[in-house]
Amino acid sequence: MERKLMQKLVIEKDISKEEIEKKGKFVVFQYCISIVLLSMERISPAIYVETEEDFLKYKKKYNLYTYLFGWWAVPWGPIKSLQFLKNNKKGALDVTEDILLNLTEEGVRSKEIEMKMVTTLFTKPNKYDHKGFVKVFEKLKNDIYLNKVVVGLYLAPEDNTEPYFMIGVSTKNDLEVQANKIETALYKVFRKDAYFEYIDLDDVQKEDFGGLLLKQGELYLGKNN
Repeated sequence: MERKLMQKLVIEKDISKEEIEKKGKFVVFQYCISIVLLSMERISPAIYVETEEDFLKYKKKYNLYTYLFGWWAVPWGPIKSLQFLKNNKKGALDVTEDILLNLTEEGVRSKEIEMKMVTTLFTKPNKYDHKGFVKVFEKLKNDIYLNKVVVGLYLAPEDNTEPYFMIGVSTKNDLEVQANKIETALYKVFRKDAYFEYIDLDDVQKEDFGGLLLKQGELYLGKNN
């Protein structure tokens, strides 16, 4: 599956690529915005920070978004808000390795780069979503056509799109048939606005998109090779 992944950068100071590589790091923060019954997860651009003061400034900024706008959709607004505040308190997500793999002088100037090489595209589901996936796949574990299922939260969606779940499936049956079966079960547990995308695990390479999902996602059915 070919994807052109563009990453926005926040670099406030006038600095060169060489200086960036020596001095600081890039981090992203999670935050939540709720509208009526809809709770939307968001991830900040990759932010360049050199000092603890830099980090705290941006942590306060994105935590404030969650404090002001994250709570209003019940029950997911409070659940997600507390989870994201906790994650940010731990230190946010360090994406320095991936950014430096792709960073160019032009990218520093334009504040945007194409992510041609990546080491981190997914995180495992948080504990609330994990319980939901366990419940779903416990019911599907005896399906003779399902060999393996891996789930990861995809961290690099297009602009203005919240992170969503990527589900890798190895199956003896047609992938679309099995995906429909899985999705029917998922929507009995997850909210109706949740979005899932599916990848054929029988056609992946170690370092391609699906390979990273296998490495970084959570295994729910089958065995690790």
